[in-house]
Amino acid sequence: MRISVFALTLFAVSFFQMKAFSQLTIKGRVVAEQSLEALSFVSIQIKNTSYGTISSYEGFFSLFIENKYIGDSVIFSFMGFESKTVAIQDFSKISVIKLKPTSIMLDEVKVVEKDPHLIYKNFYSIVDSYRKSKSGYFGKTFFSLSSFNGILPVEIIEGLYNCEYTDNSGIANANLKMGRYGHDSNSYFYSLNTSDILINYKLYSTDDNTYLPLWPGKMSLNSIKKNYIITARTGGTNSYIIYTFKAKDKNIFSGSLTFDIATKKIVKVALLIEKPQKSVFAPINPQHRLELLNIDIQIVYNPQNLQHIKYITVNYDIDYFSSEQTMKINTKALFLLFHEGASYIDPVFTSDPCLSNDYERILAVGFDSVFWKTNYNLPLSDKTASAFDYLVKHGSTVNFDINQEFKIEDKEHFNLMPWSEHQRIKWSDFNHNSKDFGIREKKINTPNNYYTPADLYNIDFSFMVNPIRTEGENFRYISNTFFNRRKSYYFLEKDEKTLALVNILFDMNNVEKNTMDSMLMVDNTVFNRGIVEQACIRANNNTINIIKHTDRGRDFEKLKEINRTYLQKTGIDNISLFARKYKEVVLDNETSADSDYNIGTALLLKKDYIGAILHLTKALETSTNNSQKRDIYYNRAVAFIELNDIPKAKRDLQNAINLGDVESQKLLDKIEDR
Repeated sequence: MRISVFALTLFAVSFFQMKAFSQLTIKGRVVAEQSLEALSFVSIQIKNTSYGTISSYEGFFSLFIENKYIGDSVIFSFMGFESKTVAIQDFSKISVIKLKPTSIMLDEVKVVEKDPHLIYKNFYSIVDSYRKSKSGYFGKTFFSLSSFNGILPVEIIEGLYNCEYTDNSGIANANLKMGRYGHDSNSYFYSLNTSDILINYKLYSTDDNTYLPLWPGKMSLNSIKKNYIITARTGGTNSYIIYTFKAKDKNIFSGSLTFDIATKKIVKVALLIEKPQKSVFAPINPQHRLELLNIDIQIVYNPQNLQHIKYITVNYDIDYFSSEQTMKINTKALFLLFHEGASYIDPVFTSDPCLSNDYERILAVGFDSVFWKTNYNLPLSDKTASAFDYLVKHGSTVNFDINQEFKIEDKEHFNLMPWSEHQRIKWSDFNHNSKDFGIREKKINTPNNYYTPADLYNIDFSFMVNPIRTEGENFRYISNTFFNRRKSYYFLEKDEKTLALVNILFDMNNVEKNTMDSMLMVDNTVFNRGIVEQACIRANNNTINIIKHTDRGRDFEKLKEINRTYLQKTGIDNISLFARKYKEVVLDNETSADSDYNIGTALLLKKDYIGAILHLTKALETSTNNSQKRDIYYNRAVAFIELNDIPKAKRDLQNAINLGDVESQKLLDKIEDR
C-alpha cells in the first residue's frame, strides 16, 4: 500500500497572535530525533484537555491555542517513541519537535504465547470487551479525502463534523457542520460515500451488514478460528502485545491489533486487504467498471486516553475503466477527533434534505470563511494547495477563493435548489421518476393499495439554518431556502399558470426565511430553534392557503392577486415570466369533481384533514361517477379517522362498501370496535 505522496516545504515552528480571534497558532514539524525523518499522525494535544490535532503525512502540524491555554503545555505522543511535553510559550524558540525512539531492539521482541488456543481466546476476549461496552463519547471531528490519478488530482474533500463514537462501533454517527471540495471535470471518478462507508462499519459488531470486508473484531470466536491464523508477540519494550491475524479468505481483512498490557486497552488496529473478489465500490456510470486493488484502514486510539479513538485513516487503490480513459486512483481519507467532549451546533433543516453524499452536504450547509479558519487544525500542504489550483483551472471548487458551478456526474443536478431571483423552478426540476402512473388511473385513489394521496403532487420547500458561534459567544447565521428536486413531483396536468404558482410559493417561502433571519438576530446571544419552527409553520400554512385560494393556480385572477403581493416583496413578476398569455381562468378538461377530489387528496397528505374533508365533500356533491364516489368516500373516511370522528368514518366506509369497495370493508373491520 502506498503511503502519502503529499509534499510540504519545511518551515520552522511559528508562534504568533491571531488578533481577530484572540488566539495563538502554533505551527511546526515533528521528526525522529536522530534520522530527522518526518513522523506522520503524531498525537498533539494540550495537556489535561481533550483538544488537539495530529501531524500531517510529512510531519507538519498547526493548532489554534485559545488564550486560556497560553500558560499550558502540548504533549506529542507517537507509538514507538517517547512522549514529549513542550510549554506553549517555548514554541517561539523551537524550530522542530524531535521525538526520541524507545530503546527496544529487534531481539527484544518475543513470542507471547505458543498455544494457539490461548492466543485465540485472549484475542477474542479483547475484542469482545469492546463489543459488549455501551460507553460512548463525542467530539469535533475533521474529515479529509484526496484522490489522485497518478500525479493529477481528481478530488479533494474536507469537512468539519460533529461525531458520536461508541466503544463497539467506532464512529456511530456524523453530522457535517461545514466543508469544502474540489473536483476535476475531466475525470469520472467520485468517492461519493467513503465517509458513509466508514461511519457505518461498526468496528466490533457482529453485524455483517456493511460494505467493507469483515475482520476478526466483527466475528464470533468460532468464526475467527475458522477464518484466521493469529500469532502474538511483544513490542514497545514489552509493554504491548501485537496480535497479527492472517485471513484464509481473500475477501476478508488481514492485519494486526496492538494491545497495551498496563491499561488493557487497544492501541491500534490495522486492516489490509488486497484484490478482493468483491468490491466495496461501484462506478457511478453503469457503463464503466473498476477493479479494487487494496484497502488499508488504521484505527488509532488516543495515547492520552486509550479508551477513545484519536483518528482513522482509509487508503485505497482502484483501477477505473471508462470509454474515455483508464485511471489509477489512489484515495486517502482521514477522520480526526480533535476536540473530544465539544460539539458544534448542527445545521437545522426544516424538511429532510435527502442528502446522499459529502458533495451534497457541503453545498447544503453553506460556508463561513472565518469559522473555517478558526477550526481548521491541519496544515494545507504545498501539494494540496497546488491540487486546488489545478482544480480551479480544470474542474470545479466550492468554498475556496474561487467558486464554480457544482458538477457531479451521478445526478442531473444538485438535489437542493437554493432560492435565487435569477433562477426559477422549471418542470425539469421536478422528480418525474418518483411515481409511474397517470392521474386518470383508478388505483391512485386509495392508500390501501400503496397509491396514497401523495401520489398527486408534492412540492417540497424547506429552510436551512447553520448557526455560527462567534468568539464573543454571539451567533451569526448561514441560512437558505431550498426547493427539493428529489422529493418534489407533480402528476396533475401541467401548464404555465401552475409553474407561476410554484415559483410564487418559492418566493413566499424565502420571504418567510428573511423574516426568520431578522427575528434570530433580535437576541443573538442564543440560538432560538423555536423561531425556525414557527417560520416553517407559517410557510407551510401559507403554501396550503395559496394553493386552495388559487385552486392550484387554475383561478388566474386570484393567481394574479397573489403574484402582486409577492411582486411587491421580492420584485419578481412570475406571471410575466411564466403565464403572461393567460387572460382568463382556464379550467382544462377536469370536471369540478376532479379538481376538488385532487386537491382534497393532496391536502390529506399534508395532514390538513379539515381542508381535505371540505374539498372531498364538494367533490361528492358534483361527482356523477360511482367509481370516483367510492374512492372519495374512502379518502374522506381516512380524514375522519385521523380527526377521531369514528361514526362519520364508518358511515363513509359503508357508503363505499355499498358501491362495491372491498378495501373499505377491511378498514371498517379494523375500526369496528372504536
